[in-house]
Amino acid sequence: MSEKTPEKKSETYQLDELSKKEEEANEDTPLKPRDNDVEAGGQTDISETKDNEKSVMASADEKAAEDKQSSALLDQRKVKLILAIVGAVLLVLLLLIVAILVIIYRDGWDEDSTYRYIRLVPKPNGPQNLLQFRHGGMPYEGRVWPDLVRQMDDFVHNYNPELNTRTKNVSECIPGFERKPGTQCLFDIRTIAPECTKGDYGYATGTPCVFLQFNNISGWTPELYTDEDFYSNNSLPETLRQFSRTSRMVFIECKGNTIVDQENMGPIEYTPTQGFPIYYFPYDGHPDYMPPFVAIRFKSPATSIAIGITCRLYAKNLNQTSDASFETIPEPVPALPFNLFIE
Repeated sequence: MSEKTPEKKSETYQLDELSKKEEEANEDTPLKPRDNDVEAGGQTDISETKDNEKSVMASADEKAAEDKQSSALLDQRKVKLILAIVGAVLLVLLLLIVAILVIIYRDGWDEDSTYRYIRLVPKPNGPQNLLQFRHGGMPYEGRVWPDLVRQMDDFVHNYNPELNTRTKNVSECIPGFERKPGTQCLFDIRTIAPECTKGDYGYATGTPCVFLQFNNISGWTPELYTDEDFYSNNSLPETLRQFSRTSRMVFIECKGNTIVDQENMGPIEYTPTQGFPIYYFPYDGHPDYMPPFVAIRFKSPATSIAIGITCRLYAKNLNQTSDASFETIPEPVPALPFNLFIE
């Protein structure tokens, strides 16, 4: 028994030594993950990957939703912008149409409706009979005056002697005598000052011409002033006292309404005469009748200020004190007030 015991101890010792070496080797060798740890780590990585994928997908969905919302807002803004532009264009068109209608019908709404013996050419605007324009050397430099000149051209064309002398019922009449029955007197426009029959009628230079035409009052025959009237009638203007009974005319005088207006109006020139010869009366409605007119040329009127002017027709049977109102006065009014404004 004693011999076997040492052998067993020796085996036991060897096993212990071997176990110690393994432990030392394990201590020197890096730790190896256990299978359970590897499996757990793998599952963790997979879970994290899935979470990351979900997070990415969620972010993508959020971004897509934001892009969609931004696109919707952008579309709404575009629609609003388009609607605003369309609305602005429609508003501008509406205002333009209204302005055009006002220009077209303004004269009809605001024109002077008073029944008068004489009328003014070119036609003034509004109830104040305003004749306004901006003078300048070229048509584009002036405002309105090219339109006024066109009115003058149309008016003068009707008095073309070549056209009117072709009619057998129109002939030249002798000053101081009445016209022959069944004939009409020719109004010779060549007797008008050339400044008032050619070119721009002085509108470009600020020295305009206007025409005062008899308004075709049917059946009216003027009663002429006598020599005694010229010397004793205080109602006659001083400028008419130079005439005599032999003139046999219906006289016209244009004058500034106030002293200031008279100064601003400056000197004027009447052509062919300062009135209408008696042989143009009465007007009987004949289609060949040529209503007489007087050209008034303003030689040096003031600019940038309104000048109040009144032109009157003078005959013994005209009431100069009548009020210019069609509603209260049944007969025509001999006075024609207007305002001249040159810019």
